[in-house]
Amino acid sequence: MSSNPLNLARLPDWLSKLNLFRLNFAKTGITGHLPRWLSSTSISMLDLSSNQLSGSLPHWIGNMTNLSILNLSNNGFHSSIPLEFKNLSLLMDLDLHSNKFTGNLGTIFSKSTKDLLDHYNSIDVSRNRFVSHIDDNFGNKASMESIQVLLLS
Repeated sequence: MSSNPLNLARLPDWLSKLNLFRLNFAKTGITGHLPRWLSSTSISMLDLSSNQLSGSLPHWIGNMTNLSILNLSNNGFHSSIPLEFKNLSLLMDLDLHSNKFTGNLGTIFSKSTKDLLDHYNSIDVSRNRFVSHIDDNFGNKASMESIQVLLLS
């Protein structure tokens, strides 16, 4: 569905009944908040970039433990990253650029890891409003051992 100007007001509820592995609704005109039904899915790749989503990143995002790719870039999110985000141990590629996120980046870097598949490949949190100090040892965190792209500007 990506890049089709569907002018959707929101993600259709009927999607919650499907057993989806990937959900890509980038550039489709979605507005509003993330629907709560996403928290009970087994989606591994979620791309809702370049829409008009807004509000805070919900705490239940931490329930989406199968996520390996998350792209919410180019939207209007304006909250801090919830502590539950550290539950996304399989997350390898994270793109949150061009929003209005605030607060502490440490939550992103402190996700739990068990093996090499739990490490980040890429993180892009550029063009947000993070103001926290980055820990001098964040590069030594287990989740950062194999990172290839890190955009913080």
